[in-house]
Amino acid sequence: MKRYIMTLVGLLFFACNAIGGDEYEIKGKILNNTAKTIYLEKLSHAEMKLIDSATISNTGDFRLASTIDGTGFYRMRIQTASVPEMSWFMSLGKGEKVVANLDESKPLTYNIAGNSDQKEIQDLMKNLNSQQTEMSQLYQQYGTFGDKNKNSKEAQDLIRIIQNKTETFNSYVTGVIQQSKGIITKYYLYSVLMQQFQNQPVPDQLAQDVRNFTATMQKSYPNSVYTKDFVNILANIDMSKKQIEAKSKLDIGAMAPDVDLTTGDGKKVKLSSFKGKVVLMDFWASWCRPCRMESPNVVKAYNKYKDKGFVVLSISSDQDLEKWKTAIQQDGLIWSTHFADALGGNIANKTYEVSYIPKMFLLDKTGKIVGKDLRGEALEDAIKKLFP
Repeated sequence: MKRYIMTLVGLLFFACNAIGGDEYEIKGKILNNTAKTIYLEKLSHAEMKLIDSATISNTGDFRLASTIDGTGFYRMRIQTASVPEMSWFMSLGKGEKVVANLDESKPLTYNIAGNSDQKEIQDLMKNLNSQQTEMSQLYQQYGTFGDKNKNSKEAQDLIRIIQNKTETFNSYVTGVIQQSKGIITKYYLYSVLMQQFQNQPVPDQLAQDVRNFTATMQKSYPNSVYTKDFVNILANIDMSKKQIEAKSKLDIGAMAPDVDLTTGDGKKVKLSSFKGKVVLMDFWASWCRPCRMESPNVVKAYNKYKDKGFVVLSISSDQDLEKWKTAIQQDGLIWSTHFADALGGNIANKTYEVSYIPKMFLLDKTGKIVGKDLRGEALEDAIKKLFP
């Protein structure tokens, strides 16, 4: 289950660079105010930059006015007697006149009015705040089940509700992105969507949408640091995809990557030359005690299924070939398909990402990986299934 992530305060967002510097003005009032100062900060992925500050009067009134370099994403922030930080998010453009009616006792009950971009972002914020509150309550309810009860019907029903609401939210976000002409709105929402896929593969359609948006940013704001931020986001998506693909190539169900195996006299043998047989790739070494302890099980399986088309490819990490050959004799590894990977630059170990031994891959007759790291009876049971 993908966890619904939408912490507004934790997001750092976009401000577009532009030439110019017309003065904005924010006139506001904070009901039930205990703060002395209000701060205006510009938000980006790289930083939160203080732009302006103003004293709040005894009646809660304040005025912020200065120049900015272009439309961007900002927040007004106060430090109160009860909480160290309270924020209201907004867009802000050059020369924009904004009226803000805030309430310290009810931070989610506010009104920030300005131009059409401001209306769009404020409508969006209120919708997201409502969604966040509802989802937080559902997750709190789910947390009350405890680890032992999370498979109960009630817990599973609640998971389905959360999943349905998450899908509804994502549809809403996608719809806003498609309809909006605002760069900030799009950037903000793509960031919200991307947070749902931290340490997870990004769906192909979202990755493509991010790619298209990055291209738009590069065309419209080629020198902006925020364009570079989005280029970095795209680079991370691409890197993650490559890592996932590299990992998946060795997953059960994947076709085993072909590789050159090097014999003791330096000859090369393709793994693919064994297609049509059930193959056990056994990565081992003479100095590896767990490998040697597993040898009797491999020998037993080989003797039982060799006449049906089962082969063992023993791929050694040994540097000392004499010790390697001695171990083969001592352990009774009677098959002829022994390979000294060190002579081939350890290419097989690298291709199969062998970080420990013994390491085993069981391949069916088509060359598909059907088992990994099988031991003892589990190895024989897996081989047996391939010879019905």
